[in-house]
Amino acid sequence: MKDQQKKLFQYTSMAGAVLGSAAAEGQISYTDIPDTTVDTHKGVYNLDLDQDGNMDFRITQYLDTGTTGLVDAIFIAPYDSINGRAMGELQNGFSYPFNLIPGDSIGIDELWNGNTDVKVGYLVYQYDGTPYPNSNWKGPVTDGFMGLQIRKSDGFHFGWVRLNIAADNRSFTVKDFAYNSSANEGMLAAEPTLSAAEFMLENFVIGQEGMSLFLEKPATTEEVNVRVMNLEGKVLVESPWSDVRMQLDVPIEQTGVILVEFEYRGLRLTKKVLLIES
Repeated sequence: MKDQQKKLFQYTSMAGAVLGSAAAEGQISYTDIPDTTVDTHKGVYNLDLDQDGNMDFRITQYLDTGTTGLVDAIFIAPYDSINGRAMGELQNGFSYPFNLIPGDSIGIDELWNGNTDVKVGYLVYQYDGTPYPNSNWKGPVTDGFMGLQIRKSDGFHFGWVRLNIAADNRSFTVKDFAYNSSANEGMLAAEPTLSAAEFMLENFVIGQEGMSLFLEKPATTEEVNVRVMNLEGKVLVESPWSDVRMQLDVPIEQTGVILVEFEYRGLRLTKKVLLIES
């Protein structure tokens, strides 16, 4: 079998792309704040994710603490709701929030073990200057995104907060945050500062060999619907795309330009691809 990875190319520079709206996107509420740094022992930042006047999360810095005085840590916990959660995982009985990158999916199907109603989430925990290996936020971190979930009367709402962590893990900075006001509807890390359209342009990759297409997308991306059409708009093949990679065999014999349409999160992205013989 030929190495498919060597045949993966982005065709946007070659043929361009066309974007269209397939459905209304969720209402994303974005809040930019003056960068706020916390660098004192037990210093806190109280986060009102949905800006309703009620705090949702508390992020706390600990310095020179523990029985030895050698522990530094940054924790996140719900402020006044047992339903507040951070995206993350459980390791050895402790909760560790994920450090997301722009375009990562934040939604109901993700792992929400970054904290619990009885356990704080450890962004970073270090002893005598050495962070524990499960700490996903050990510094330096610039523009890391933490996925968040809150529960309101109409269901779950998802959002993110952007943070910097100092190289010595002894301070953190809150930069901005956002949430989706549409209940039970996910969003992307960095959305709306990074749009779903920009994410598709940058991360949906098309490779070609003969009459076969090889598609690749980030593992965190939700299911995408793919349609391959000729220039007249006739659908040649259509398929849901769930895995990171997928192969599509195009049922035509001649070479030439075709259209590959991705539908993701209510947007359609169409790329032109030139089928050439290998």
